[in-house]
Amino acid sequence: MSDYEEAYTLTIDPLLLLLARWILIDSATEMLEFKTFRWWSCRCAFIQQRIIENHSATLQGVIIDSLDAVKMFLPDVELERDIVARFYLEYGLVYHYYTQDSKALTQFKAAQEASMLTWEMTGVLGKRTKFQTFETSQLVVLAESRQSATPSADHMFTPVALDHNDDTLLEKMQITDKNVAKQHNLSIVDQCILLALCLNVKNTNPIHGLTTEQMFPYVRRVLEHSNNWMVHTMGLLLRSRLEIEKSRTAERSVLQLQALVDQFCLKDSPVAERMQHIFSILIPPKWELERELGERFQGIGAIRSALEIFERLEMWENVVSCHIMLEQVEKAKVIVCNLLEQTPDSPKLICLLGDINGDPQYYMQAWEVSGRRYARAMRSLGAHYFKKENMEKCVECYQLALALNPLFENSWFVLGCAAMHLEKYDIAEQSFNRVTVIDPENGEAWNNLASVYIKNKKLREAFNCLKESLKHNFEASNIWENYLFVSVDIGEFSEAIRAMERILTIRANKPKFKDTLVDLDILDIIVLAIVNGDSDSLGQSAENFTLKMAKLLEQILAKLSSPRLFLICARFEQYRQHLHKALEYYQKAYRAILHHPELTTNIDIFRSLTKYTFQVVNAFVELGPQMSEVRMGSGEASMVCKDWAYQAHQATKTAVARTKDSYEGTEEHDQLVQKLAELKELRSAI
Repeated sequence: MSDYEEAYTLTIDPLLLLLARWILIDSATEMLEFKTFRWWSCRCAFIQQRIIENHSATLQGVIIDSLDAVKMFLPDVELERDIVARFYLEYGLVYHYYTQDSKALTQFKAAQEASMLTWEMTGVLGKRTKFQTFETSQLVVLAESRQSATPSADHMFTPVALDHNDDTLLEKMQITDKNVAKQHNLSIVDQCILLALCLNVKNTNPIHGLTTEQMFPYVRRVLEHSNNWMVHTMGLLLRSRLEIEKSRTAERSVLQLQALVDQFCLKDSPVAERMQHIFSILIPPKWELERELGERFQGIGAIRSALEIFERLEMWENVVSCHIMLEQVEKAKVIVCNLLEQTPDSPKLICLLGDINGDPQYYMQAWEVSGRRYARAMRSLGAHYFKKENMEKCVECYQLALALNPLFENSWFVLGCAAMHLEKYDIAEQSFNRVTVIDPENGEAWNNLASVYIKNKKLREAFNCLKESLKHNFEASNIWENYLFVSVDIGEFSEAIRAMERILTIRANKPKFKDTLVDLDILDIIVLAIVNGDSDSLGQSAENFTLKMAKLLEQILAKLSSPRLFLICARFEQYRQHLHKALEYYQKAYRAILHHPELTTNIDIFRSLTKYTFQVVNAFVELGPQMSEVRMGSGEASMVCKDWAYQAHQATKTAVARTKDSYEGTEEHDQLVQKLAELKELRSAI
């Protein structure tokens, strides 16, 4: 075991791997004179990683350290380009395996550069269906090796590629351009690089049809020529995985996978050819391929066929899953109990019994039986406590599990959530930080980490985390909302305006967001910052964002109308010296509250009317007599409102009359009456 993660029980000749490990890893100091020995150390450790159940932090350290050591001496030795390309390719595949995709892509690009492979993805005209009468744009990969390639010397047989046999789909896409339709053969290393780039597309994009369409061109380009039995098998496997997504190709997908499993036992291809590029592709072990076939059968409802495969492979978790799907829970219990009679100290089987019975005592028993080294037991117990909302116990269990094997992204995430619930923000911060290290594209983890930073008053760090989160959750309005609040708090006014625009776009025309389309409190704060000329986080005046705010207000007014919104617009236009528009917005705010259906029955609405009446009166008195900006088509400036005193008087008179029956004698109504008298005197004095 490595980090107490179990190896596959039916692994053939595991002692050979143990011997290889003893030579290449455990006796490392005696092998340092051999330049490529660390490369082989990496390969040995990676094979060990591939046969155990979960990622191992210990093995990951050995693998990465070995690759780093090889990379150090590469510039000092003369190697063929293909050898260098294969090194960077293996380096990238390791990072891909551990889901560190940005690092993987860097290595794949280095492999491409070393190999001098040139490629591009583009669109060309072609047909996909038999009855298509017109050509449409098809996505293809145009790729060329530095020199035309030929199949390897041992290559005599090609893995079986099944046909569609579909009444609509063509077996191969028909491309109009003959130069594109018949591209030159690629070298085997370049084929491996394209397959690696295809895997990277999958890991760095969400799971949907567009991602599948992006991946297919890489696979098609590789499958055009069969140069190596194992590389071609990998291409067919990737095609099978992609085709399961579509109903028309799902049947071939399953049958192709079955054919690939069956061919492993055949001796059509010599061992030398099969092993020549085995480290340059992520071809799974035979039992993993069979497990994938079993899971594929499960997916299409052929549970009994899947069960037969899993029983033969002794993959008991999958066997139990099948029996549960067949509603044979008791049979699943009997199978596990019988196995425990043979190996009573198996922590894995004890945990499995705990899964079936839903009894956490089994997880504790597995933990003790393993000498407190079986991390899976604590992960399962932690998940149980999280479901039961016992967060103290949940945190304790996950901390024990992650101390043994820290490569479980989901465990760190749940630990962070439980710690947040307990307000243990230091633990939560560490947990979500670890999630983002393991998977930098986990948008939810970035968002939660931002929430922790907000609780700890680390607003700049929270801002940066939310920015990362939005890269992966661009349509999540709740994250944009958090981003908006933090942006305002730290003076990132430009980003705050951008956030409000995104929220408005995402939530528009969605009834459930009708009341949260715009946060008027935040809008008021930003407008006030612009009006007052406050400095942003870079020391620049918020006045610089005047045009952005004008555009935002225009978008908001097209979707929303409210007295407060009109008042905010009025202040903004007054600041811009657009006095006519400012006065119009003051009047709109007053009218909106004046015509409120609950004005005569809700005293709070009446109090708002009093406030808005005074504001519109003050606007008439202050702005009305002023000379406004020169309007387009007009030769000279004009008074903003010639009869400003009359308009102010009429607004107050209407408010008094409209509310007299309901609120006469109240303090607010008396204030309106008094203001009306003052305006009457003002009109007489003019």
